[in-house]
Amino acid sequence: MECRDLTLAIVGSGGDGVISAGEIIVKAAAAEGLHCFLLKSFGPQIRGGESSCKIRLSVEPLLSIGEETQILLCYSWGDYKRFSEEIRLAPNAVIVSDTDDKVGDEDLPIEILGSQTWIKCPLNQLASVEIGNALTKNIVSLGVMEGFFRLPEKGIAGQITKRFSKKKQDLIDLNLGAIAVGRKWAEDYIHDFSPELPRFAPFEPGEANLVITGNEACAMGALWSGLKFFAGYPITPATDIMEWLEKRLPRFDGTMIQAEDEIASCGMAVGASFAGVKAMTATSGPGISLMSEMIGLASMAEVPLVVVNVQRGGPSTGIPTKTSQSDLLQACYCTHGDAPHVVLAATDVKDCAFITTQAFYISEKYQVPVLVLLDQFVGQRVESVPRRELLEKGIEEGWIRKIDRITPDAARLEGERYQRYELTENGVSPMSFPGIANADYIASGIEHNELGYPVSDVGIHRVMHAKRYKKMDFIKDEMKFMRHYGDESARIGLLVWGSSKGPARQAMLQLEEEGIKTRMLIPSCLMPLHEDSVQQFIDSCDKVIVADSSYSAQFLTYLKTQVTLPAQKIVDLHFVDGMPLPVKELKAKIKEVHHELA
Repeated sequence: MECRDLTLAIVGSGGDGVISAGEIIVKAAAAEGLHCFLLKSFGPQIRGGESSCKIRLSVEPLLSIGEETQILLCYSWGDYKRFSEEIRLAPNAVIVSDTDDKVGDEDLPIEILGSQTWIKCPLNQLASVEIGNALTKNIVSLGVMEGFFRLPEKGIAGQITKRFSKKKQDLIDLNLGAIAVGRKWAEDYIHDFSPELPRFAPFEPGEANLVITGNEACAMGALWSGLKFFAGYPITPATDIMEWLEKRLPRFDGTMIQAEDEIASCGMAVGASFAGVKAMTATSGPGISLMSEMIGLASMAEVPLVVVNVQRGGPSTGIPTKTSQSDLLQACYCTHGDAPHVVLAATDVKDCAFITTQAFYISEKYQVPVLVLLDQFVGQRVESVPRRELLEKGIEEGWIRKIDRITPDAARLEGERYQRYELTENGVSPMSFPGIANADYIASGIEHNELGYPVSDVGIHRVMHAKRYKKMDFIKDEMKFMRHYGDESARIGLLVWGSSKGPARQAMLQLEEEGIKTRMLIPSCLMPLHEDSVQQFIDSCDKVIVADSSYSAQFLTYLKTQVTLPAQKIVDLHFVDGMPLPVKELKAKIKEVHHELA
């Protein structure tokens, strides 16, 4: 059975090389021009424990990780049990497991259906005996997958060579030999199994795609924007941003510091920005809780600041390795008092770079803190992206735009003291930094007058509040950030945000083939929300499904504070299972609504 779209999963223990095997498959496929997704998943342990990855390969561009898994490579049934909810096997799935697995057939965590094919392969024996190195088991298994399912043979060999290029040639030959042993075993036994094995259809290799995660794209966007200072504290799933910048920021005359905690990292970023350089920090939900006072300081002192939140399951320390969209309300209302700030959300891996550049643009132009919302699904997801779309298209379309801070001109520095918080038409006052003659000022978190001097006058307090909030109106008008998809005449509308875009679009396209039309609106600038655009969309639909991945339906709750939501028109659909918005359930809900309107 030839396929142009294949979904497979690998499960095992720490040390089995699960993630390495998955990354080799994805990079091999991308090198030959295929489109790829890879979603990693880990247990709660800091080190070791179980791990899995789910991979989707396709000749056509992809929008989601896929629903059911067609192929499962299981090193350990004991570990699979922990991922059974997120790796759901198709009724006709093919299962490849190691004959040395200690779990007996009677204790399997799943029921092998009569329509499924179960291949028991001596992976450990092939690695230990024929190769002489048990550590090559994951590489042997790649050869088995090549032989059974026609994965990109040349690409995998190329990735093996590249992966060990800095090692001795003997090690490269050892692993290439492991691939060959696994492939031969599969070819020898393939006729013993169903002729309906899913095999990737022959394809014409195209231009190699980039393989990148959302976190890496975010860091890349920050560099494009002129980032010079990053401070952070390790926290899953945001640490990748810090690790990527650690290696590259110094090459661009920048500085990366690992702080003692999230409070310090945000404080350092505020200080660096006050000193005149573009600064950023990145964390996850628990870190935002700690940073909230510093974000309020940046708002009050009108210091540009970019804070990235790669969301994970909560509350408290929650599930660090699973995705969630449950930090939306925290992002919008994370500080005490009235503290104007901006909240942006990335929708896919490429968008992580785009949204980050926009965050720096807004932050520097309007002197406000900007929170960028990613999540584990988009942040740690490995995705293939055409080079042109990421590296060239952004410049051509103008979304990679660097902006320099507005500093006071000579006229503002003559005579009386420099008015750092001068009242202006759009609320933005020219900002100096240490070293500019006659431009020193007090920047603090206490209310102040135009010079920056602390005050307790309620009249001045009212005026300065108005000054700070005036910026939000200008940001709203300039940064609508609304994405529209689907048929404009459709009666059913979808309202989603962030990484839910891909699964929602997948559902729309599949239903369109069945004759069910829908349309979708995705606001990427969530605060300040362009209410008129959202309200117009809602008013033009007969039914609107509001969907997100949070137990308390946070997106719906937030929309209620911004626009009018007629009760008879709104359909709530929210999930909290640590996985991306499920296409299957969304399609079912859309069909249900379609039937009601018929």
